[in-house]
Amino acid sequence: MKIKTILTAVFTATLLLEGSRVLAQDSTPAPAPATPAATTTGSSPADRFAEFRQRMHDRVKTMLKASDDEWSVIQPLLDKVGEDMMVQRGLTNLRGGGGGGRRGGGQGGPGGNNTGGGAPGGGGAPGMGGGGGGGGPFGRASAPEVDELRTVLDSDSSTVDDIKTKLQALRDARKKADANLEQSREDLKKVLTLRQEAVLVEMGVLD
Repeated sequence: MKIKTILTAVFTATLLLEGSRVLAQDSTPAPAPATPAATTTGSSPADRFAEFRQRMHDRVKTMLKASDDEWSVIQPLLDKVGEDMMVQRGLTNLRGGGGGGRRGGGQGGPGGNNTGGGAPGGGGAPGMGGGGGGGGPFGRASAPEVDELRTVLDSDSSTVDDIKTKLQALRDARKKADANLEQSREDLKKVLTLRQEAVLVEMGVLD
C-alpha cells in the first residue's frame, strides 16, 4: 500500500510536469557534479519522490496564483484528477502504443508507452499527451482488465466467449474510469476562479 501511494504521488506530479508548457520548457540547471552525493544518496527514493511532488505542487500553485487557503482546497482535488487520469490511461493502448487518452489528443497521463525508461517529462508534449519515454515508475501501468484481455488475445486456445467476456469487462472499466474522471474534474472546477480554470485547461488537466 505504501508503494502504491508513493507511485500515485509520482504519477500525479509527473502528470502536472508534462502538462504545462512552462514546466516542459523549464531549463533549471542540474546540480553540479561535485555535489550529487549530498543531494541523492542521503535520502530514500520515497523522500526524493515526495520532494519532487512538492516542487511540482509549488510550481503549479504559483501558476494558478493561488493563496495558501485556496491551495489547501485545490490540491487534493487536483491530485484526485491526476489519479483518475492515470487510471483512465492505464485502460488504453493495449499494445503499449503512444498517444493521448481516449477522449482526445493529449489527454491521459505521463506520456508514451509502457516500455523503455524515459525520465519524467522526457519528450512529453505539452497538454498531457507525451510522446517520449514513460517506462519505469514514471510510466503507465496497464490495468488488470487490459492484461486479461491481452492474455486471451494472445492465447490460441481462447474461445469467442472468452474474448467477449474480457472485452466487455474492459469496456465497463473504461466507462467507469471516464465517469470518475468527469466527476473529479467537475469537483475541481467548482473551487477554481475563471483564470485558474483556464490555466488548467491550457495544461490539459481540465477539458
